Formats: sequence, C-alpha cells, structure tokens
Amino acid sequence: MNPSPIATEAPLAVVQPWRHPLSRWYLLPAVLPVARLLVRWDVPPCGITLLGAALAAGGLAGVVFGWWGLAGAAGCFWGAWCCDRLDGAVARLARRCSPAGARLDACCDEAADLLAHLALATVAHRAGWPLAAWGLLAVFAGCKGVFLWWSHFSPKPRQSGGMPQKALSCGEPPASDGGDNQDTGASAQQELRPPGELPLRCKKKRNHHKRKGKATAEPHWLRCLYHLGGNADLRWHLVLAAMLLGWPLVALGYGAGYFALRVLVGGIKRWLRARVSSVFFSTLGGSLPVQATRGTTP
Repeated sequence: MNPSPIATEAPLAVVQPWRHPLSRWYLLPAVLPVARLLVRWDVPPCGITLLGAALAAGGLAGVVFGWWGLAGAAGCFWGAWCCDRLDGAVARLARRCSPAGARLDACCDEAADLLAHLALATVAHRAGWPLAAWGLLAVFAGCKGVFLWWSHFSPKPRQSGGMPQKALSCGEPPASDGGDNQDTGASAQQELRPPGELPLRCKKKRNHHKRKGKATAEPHWLRCLYHLGGNADLRWHLVLAAMLLGWPLVALGYGAGYFALRVLVGGIKRWLRARVSSVFFSTLGGSLPVQATRGTTP
C-alpha cells in the first residue's frame, strides 16, 4: 500500500470548548497526529465510521453474551467515541468530505448511542431493576426519536438533506442554509489546536459571514449552559462511568429525563406557535371579505 500525501493545507474544524468539555483535555490533542498518520496510509474516513459502529455493537454483544466484563464493554464504547472524533478529522485532512459520508456518520452516531443505552438497560435488568431499566430505555428512545424528527425532518429543517450533517467543507466555509446549526467561517479556516490555545468559555464574537443581512454571534454562555445537558461528550462519559461503576440507572435516567424535557418544551413551543399563527390568520381572513365587499360596491 502506497502512502498518500497529506493535504496539509486542508483545514480542520476548530474545536469548540463548549462542545467538548471533557474530551478536549485528553482525547482531542491526539486526534490531529493520529489523523495525519491515517491519511498518510490512505485509511478511508467511512471505514473509521464503520469501525466505531462495529465497536459499539461489540460492546453490546459483550454485555449480552457475557464475553467480557463491564470494563471491556466500556472500552468498546470508548473506542466508538474515539472513532467518532477521528473520522471527521481524517475526512477534512484527506479532502474526502461528502454528504454520503456525513449521513453515514450521523446514522452510526445515533446507532452507537442507542446501543450504549441498550447495554445499560441490560446491565440494570440483570441487577434486579427490569421495569425501571426498560421503561427508561423506552422513554429515552421515544423522546430522542421525536426530538431528531423535529430537528431534521420538520417542514423547516435546520439542515439540507433531511439528515443531521456535519460540516462538509474541506477548504472553504460551508454555505449558509438559514438554519441555526450552520458552521462559522472561522471554523473552516483554523486547524485543530491543543487545549491550552482555546478559550475556556463561550465568548460572544462576530462571525465572518452574515445571515439574513445581520451579523451572527457565537452561542452565549447561557445558551451553552442550556444545551449542556444534551452535550454528547458529557453524555458519553456519563455512560462510560455508569458502566464502570455499576450505576446504569443513573445514565438511563439522565438521558430519558433530558430528552423528555426537550420534547415537552418543544411541544409547548410548537403549540404556542400554532395558536399564534391560527389567531393571526383567522383575524386576517375575517378582515379580507370586508375589504373585498367595500371594493366591489358600486
């Protein structure tokens, strides 16, 4: 196998501290060197994505069939998390970003998350809490499914394509789609940096591109705090800690409670928006015949 040259000019997405509150201290500093090595030997990013899904499936199989202890299962799920951090870096360095790869990555991420919680429910069932285990798993899976449907398959999706996608740019800023999850122009022009060079908090800063004629800003620290409960980095580390310590109901209850709260809040917001829209259009529709009648009288 002939090594392929590394596209050193291909930038990586900037690491945002509020997205990786734990991994940025021990995992992310090693992502760039490992990614350069994998690109040099022409390892496909989709292969890394599929490897992460296979590790997650192996972790669940190890728990169900008892092939190894909880420490081995936690190691498999941690390997899946590492692959999830690595495949995007390899794709950007090798300039092999594609919508198909982004969709595959999104589907494998959600599948690995579900497999991890299924493993936790299995552990809790064997520990003597079957009703709580499968009930919390059902709430987690159902509420997260509704949340993902609202986020990516609603009439006004946040991102094009109907599936959750990561930044696909391999050298230029991604095009704005008018949604809330668009990447910043600076994120496509900066490389992965060590934790010491990153800000420790979210700071309000102007972006290089504009949306709807107004300059956008990075998330405020209050918004970061609001979304902290659903942070994938925190939730995955909580799953690993619960699996190692033998507290599966803690992680299951956390995931189920968070997504149930998000679905409740989202449902209330959608109901209020529908009510306001109905009142507005009913008022507008009631005034139109009067105007038409006045205009057609001789």
